[in-house]
Amino acid sequence: MDPGRLLNERVKEHPHKVALIAKNERVDFLTLSRRVNRLAHVLCEAGIKRNDKVGILLPNAPEFVVACLAVQRAGGAAMPLDMKFLQRDCDEILNFADSPLLITSPSGEVSASVRRPVVTVEKEQVRFKGEVLDPPDSDLRLERPPEDEAACLYTSGSTGRPKLAVLTFENLSCFPRALRDIYATTPEGVCGMLLPMSHVSGPIAIQESVENGTTMVIFDLMTERRGILQSLQENGVSFIWGVMPIYQLLIHEAKAREFDARGLRLLIVMGMETPVSFLRELSQAFPHTAVVQGYGLTETTGLVIGTPPADFRRKMDSIGRPAGFMEVRVIGPEGRHLPPKRHGEVVMRGPAVMKGYYRDGAATRERIKDGWLYTGDFGYFDEDGYLYLLGRTDDMIITGGLNVFPCEVEDVIRRHPKVKDVAVVGIPDPRRGAIVKAFVVPSSETTKEEILKYCRANLPGFKCPRTIEFREELPMTSTGKISRSALRRAERS
Repeated sequence: MDPGRLLNERVKEHPHKVALIAKNERVDFLTLSRRVNRLAHVLCEAGIKRNDKVGILLPNAPEFVVACLAVQRAGGAAMPLDMKFLQRDCDEILNFADSPLLITSPSGEVSASVRRPVVTVEKEQVRFKGEVLDPPDSDLRLERPPEDEAACLYTSGSTGRPKLAVLTFENLSCFPRALRDIYATTPEGVCGMLLPMSHVSGPIAIQESVENGTTMVIFDLMTERRGILQSLQENGVSFIWGVMPIYQLLIHEAKAREFDARGLRLLIVMGMETPVSFLRELSQAFPHTAVVQGYGLTETTGLVIGTPPADFRRKMDSIGRPAGFMEVRVIGPEGRHLPPKRHGEVVMRGPAVMKGYYRDGAATRERIKDGWLYTGDFGYFDEDGYLYLLGRTDDMIITGGLNVFPCEVEDVIRRHPKVKDVAVVGIPDPRRGAIVKAFVVPSSETTKEEILKYCRANLPGFKCPRTIEFREELPMTSTGKISRSALRRAERS
């Protein structure tokens, strides 16, 4: 449903319930609605039309929420930009999307000196082209049907040019449904937002807040990395979704100081290659909390598969079961539906699947075939309907005609007591097609031969790395996942 109408309903039901918490700021639903309306009036006066892609360059903050909702209320589609983007990156995406204007903060206006009108927001203040405005806070009364475009999200592709996944209001409404269906969340829950809101997590978290009246506690890990646990405790956060690097921060803080996390009911670990050993470590650090896996893509409007809390110990190595409104299959090379325990590509269809890639019909047709989204992930179902992932199709290493999934090798190397982290990729080889290479971050002094010996004792010969490179750190994507593509590019250069 249109978030504008949903926000109006929350204001009628409980206007003074806190909607957003960020640092020392608390914003109730009434104040949020007024700020959204004020900015929406400015956007309408600036000429925003239905389904216009409006750039948003803002950090994790209440202003980001206001900007997304205001764009949607004015008829447009919110297009968040990563705060780590260079100016040329912002220009490229804004130009590609024919974006008529950019919403940013006063401090970001100079660095975002793009060739288009700029609106800046900071709490109650709105500026357009440098002029402070005093717009009304009345509701625009614009109805948005479910098929209208709600968000346009940048997703990197192997082609090197931007791909913009277009999500509708119907798509966005699937995330709250998935949380209820899989994790049994309630409107009384309090969400901790630690992931960058400029990715899919921002729009779907906003949808959860306005649809269910959930309070969102926002963290900006670019500027605040200490005292997170204390803030989670003080603000009664009950569930979080995040990736390994974020949870490593929490584990480190949990070991350093005492805290009461009994109110933290659910830690959802996103990322298809999270080792079970890490999940156990996280569970030990938060013994009163269900540590569960979740799976989703930008193209599926975030999470659509997850492990119910009751099964988190029994199915810890699975990414879970599909939400009831999604159909998920594992298919073979000829497209045939495979039975349990058979490995193949994961495909899915249902209301969470994106509308398509903006101005890229070829990429859309390659990804969505006969209504099925091809995820590019390999996996299998067990007899209970739980899904297990093996790796990306483009990460799979074919060496001497045999398939090697990097996560299989990484899981073994991570168990070595002197290894902190590892990433495995395939390196072109004229004789074998590709060889396995491991990039290892040691936790203490070790040798390449020691690690190779450990691999030979725990892996079939063709899966053992032929070469190892020690690194101080591994390249990460903007969402905190190891970037194997960056490692492959470095090998080719």
